[in-house]
Amino acid sequence: MSDCSQTICLDAQAVDSSGNGVPGVVLLFQLQNNVVGSNTFNGVFTPSQALTDSNGKVFATFHPASDCQAQCGGGKACQAEMIVTTSGGAFPSLPLTLTINIP
Repeated sequence: MSDCSQTICLDAQAVDSSGNGVPGVVLLFQLQNNVVGSNTFNGVFTPSQALTDSNGKVFATFHPASDCQAQCGGGKACQAEMIVTTSGGAFPSLPLTLTINIP
């Protein structure tokens, strides 16, 4: 990301051991490992949790929190990992690293 006003579109899918989408699963979008030095990168997922559709998919958006410019502006180092888990934290996805670099 290069601007605190950017929005990222996300999709996630719950699959069974054969790779088929599983409907009706609650998936939660979360940030982890979001502190670098004294800078904390926060953001909002909309929705933060959702029920998978008939193909096992959910869709969400992410945008930085209102403190983004103060925490990450001026070339400060900021990053976080986005993950998706099932309700209760079981079966976390592989993390997707998000780096923000605002001049």
